[in-house]
Amino acid sequence: MRASRYSSRAIMNEPKPTISPLGRRDVVALLALLPAAAMLRNVWRGSDMQYQDYWLMHDRLTEGGALLDLGALFTLNNEHPVVVPQLLYRLGALVADGSNRWLGTLVVLIAAGQVVALWFVVQRQSHRTPTSFVPALFAVSASAFLFSRHGVWNFMASMSGTAWLTANLLVVLAITLTATERDRAALVCGVGASLSYATGLMVWPALLIGRIVRERRLIVDPWFIALATATYAWYFLLADAVNSQSGPGEFQPIESLNSAAVFGAAAVEPVILRGAPIGFLGLYGGAFIMGHLIWRRRAAAAPWVALYLYASLSLVLMSYGRGGAAFLAEYSPSRFTSLSSLLWISILGGLVLLIDDGRLSTGLCILAIILAARVGGAEVE
Repeated sequence: MRASRYSSRAIMNEPKPTISPLGRRDVVALLALLPAAAMLRNVWRGSDMQYQDYWLMHDRLTEGGALLDLGALFTLNNEHPVVVPQLLYRLGALVADGSNRWLGTLVVLIAAGQVVALWFVVQRQSHRTPTSFVPALFAVSASAFLFSRHGVWNFMASMSGTAWLTANLLVVLAITLTATERDRAALVCGVGASLSYATGLMVWPALLIGRIVRERRLIVDPWFIALATATYAWYFLLADAVNSQSGPGEFQPIESLNSAAVFGAAAVEPVILRGAPIGFLGLYGGAFIMGHLIWRRRAAAAPWVALYLYASLSLVLMSYGRGGAAFLAEYSPSRFTSLSSLLWISILGGLVLLIDDGRLSTGLCILAIILAARVGGAEVE
């Protein structure tokens, strides 16, 4: 009886289990699932019917009863290479009857892959402060941007997101692999990005500058030169045939830069009249931040400089031919939000690295989460 009383008293006096710092960071990181879950809910509340461009490409891929027409696979669609997305379309048709909801679920996973890769970069750079909450909060902010409600088009019109976000994922993976000196694997991802969407072609200058920042010198890599040259040559040969019939118009650098700045605000303020100053601040302020990191010879800045360059060049590319038309609309196009998100994520990553202060970095991440979360949704036709 006495032994039983002592045993119960000992149990009552045992210290209660507490959540370790690692456990708390895990709980915070799990909050990154909330924007993804909300977007997945939107996808499944939407339609099973695919958007119109899907059917045009699907008909070309299966023309004459073919399982997969290779000639059609490597044909540009609206001046974009869509080899990898079309393979995913065909796979979705065979496995899930071409359901927009199931393809949208895949797009959610593709965007989640970007969050994981970006979290890995910040986690790797925070090795000196293993108990820091910054990587977890950065993952939440990246998720809030990449699953922005204004970017709902790319998820609910999943054929569009399969192209845009697959290219973005492969670019983010290429940049992450380059930062960890896995250059050959990065080149494979670079080729995949180039075959996914025209914006993916911007991976090559991004990787080049990323390597220079990482190594602090110019590296002559025959494989890089060969693959970059081959993908650009392939694209321009096909694009020249298309443009000989109907080109996108004369390139106007100043107007394209202005439009890119306006569209760059989409993930923070999609209303163009209010977002234009924010977009200019992000595009040109981001350039100053990246330049300062390079000037300070911070090798760790390589992934953020590369990501900023990719997002900026892609925004300029997508603004090509639009000129001042950006200022005539009320809202930034929903599908551009994915690039705007990467722009602001790169700026956040650069700032966290630049200030190198746990409390300030935590505050910046929380501010980024608030800015991304307050953005409203967009219409999906």
